[in-house]
Amino acid sequence: MELVSLFFEVNKLPIFFIYGLIFFLMGFAIFIRATVDSQVVLIRHLKVLGLFGIVHSFADWGEMFLPLQEHYFTQEFFIGLTTFKVFLTAVSFLILFIFAFNLISDSRNVPNRSIFRKLPYVMFAAWVLISIILFVTVSDTSEWINIIEALNRYLLAFPSASITFIAFYLQKEEFIRKSLNQLLPYIYLFVFSFALYAFTQLFPNPAPFKPALFLNAETFNKVTGIQIHFFRWISGLTMSIAVLRVLSIFDIEHLDRIKENERVKAVLIERNRIAMELHDGIIQLIYGLGLNLQRIQLIVEKRPTVAVLELTKASQKVNETISQIRSYIMELKDYHVINQDIKELIRELASDFKSMFAGKMDITFKGDFQGISFNDDQVHHILSIIKQMINNAVQHGKPKEILVECEVNNNELSFTVVDNGKGMKINEEGLEDLINSLPEDKQGLKNILMRVKMLNGSVKLQSNHKKGTKINFVIPINERR
Repeated sequence: MELVSLFFEVNKLPIFFIYGLIFFLMGFAIFIRATVDSQVVLIRHLKVLGLFGIVHSFADWGEMFLPLQEHYFTQEFFIGLTTFKVFLTAVSFLILFIFAFNLISDSRNVPNRSIFRKLPYVMFAAWVLISIILFVTVSDTSEWINIIEALNRYLLAFPSASITFIAFYLQKEEFIRKSLNQLLPYIYLFVFSFALYAFTQLFPNPAPFKPALFLNAETFNKVTGIQIHFFRWISGLTMSIAVLRVLSIFDIEHLDRIKENERVKAVLIERNRIAMELHDGIIQLIYGLGLNLQRIQLIVEKRPTVAVLELTKASQKVNETISQIRSYIMELKDYHVINQDIKELIRELASDFKSMFAGKMDITFKGDFQGISFNDDQVHHILSIIKQMINNAVQHGKPKEILVECEVNNNELSFTVVDNGKGMKINEEGLEDLINSLPEDKQGLKNILMRVKMLNGSVKLQSNHKKGTKINFVIPINERR
């Protein structure tokens, strides 16, 4: 312990420089990264914490530079600089106060929010007022500086740091709610660092009033053998580490925005495809049926046999139209994916198609599906891919038989649809080349490839004219429950 104390005493100036540098870099990192808006309450307020770090760093560097300049300035000017350093420290704690109060008021339904947010200014004004009164009543200027510096620690530093660690603790609910569990340890690191920082503020430099008379940095050093600046240094370091890690939220949100844009793009493409097929398929069928029925109405009395034959054809067209409408309904059906087993969702989806398919459809499952876990967006993409694959086979392939196979192999989920339908004149190519080479009428297949790519998977397609189609996609399994 004595060795640590001696180390801090001998290296006091470099330590103060590093201590100030830690806060400066923390603030600088926040201002560099926090350039876009965020959906996370904590991140929206981080710039205020960054301002605290930068202002506080200059105040701490004053602790290093002022003793070096004492012999080069007049006493009055030196006292003025020291007073300014104490005032700058107080301003930094005011900023920390503002950060904590604003964070709490935006995280909780705080009554009288506007009054609540004014409390930091009241505390700062109280400290300034007391400092002015003491300036008039205390004759020794050095003693006055020690007193207002100690009051700064008690009235501003300790309360602001204490409220800040509470404010950080309250953020854990939002991080859990927004699936940011990987960053929760750094929220707890924030709580620890500011709790430790609050503790260190209880030990100011000695001042001629209680409790600073006996509860100060010197007595702490004598009792523990460690200077209080060591713990302030540790709190600042852990604070900066937590900030750097929490700032990764910007990367997470950026990736989420990219995924959301891709999802919206896929939905819009799907809507356009369905709208086009409705217009070119079902609507034209219905319009043709209407014209045919009008023609039958004109010939029913003179040529009843022909009219009956035409009505039979019209009935077949109606059934065909109903089948197509069912197919579109299947594509639009939304499956409840929350807390559902992926195997059961796939089984339900395949069963729905099986009930409307006139031919033979078999579905098989291979491997261990127990505990496979995907998030809601991933499940949505998986089901959409499967729907499109089966629908393509039913609607375009016109097969008599479809085989659906779902397999778990190691850490991969594989899904295959094989039909004996018409097939396509298309060769197996690379994923990107295949997307670009497909004609406009193969938009459904483009959607499959787009969604598989979003799941970091791969697609294989084999098809020959009049010999059927085999399409397979493989995606990684992220985790098991």
